Amino acid sequence: MTWLAQAEHLAGEAREPGFGAAHCNARAWRAGVHPAATRSLVAAALLLTSGDAGTALWAHADPCPSDRELLSWTTELEAHVADLLKQCGGLGAGCQAALAQASMVLAAAAPDAEADARMTLGDCGAALEVLDSLRGALDAALRALQQVPGDVCEHYEVPYGFVRQSGPLPRDGGFLTGTATSGAM
Repeated sequence: MTWLAQAEHLAGEAREPGFGAAHCNARAWRAGVHPAATRSLVAAALLLTSGDAGTALWAHADPCPSDRELLSWTTELEAHVADLLKQCGGLGAGCQAALAQASMVLAAAAPDAEADARMTLGDCGAALEVLDSLRGALDAALRALQQVPGDVCEHYEVPYGFVRQSGPLPRDGGFLTGTATSGAM
């Protein structure tokens, strides 16, 4: 497999956690989580899919059962993106080594190997462009995913404070807003 094909394959794999982030977001929104609390999750989804996850952000999904589940999913996505970033670095290092080797072959003016060396230079050059772009997206998505717990805590600071000091909140948000709910007294 060429260096470029490997880089493109890895870029394709990076879309998976992007759509995973979009699915987590859809489940959070379906549960009534305020969009400000998931802004970094949205950013990660869009970064990893080059914007293709836009409609998946609010697609029909089962509601997220709890904040703990949302944060657990985010942690899993973060680990996946960190692993992809590590793979990207390893592939980039291998490509750089192949590029250096091909440059040495060309410098030695070995006629029997020049054609292969030139192909490697072109392949590695194209692969490094893909990997540089991918590395930037993965790095930004990783930082965004790491921010999700802070976003959630920041947006829900008051209820979290109440829970820490006074115990659980009523399950039905209608109780707090005064709107009638089914089964109300």
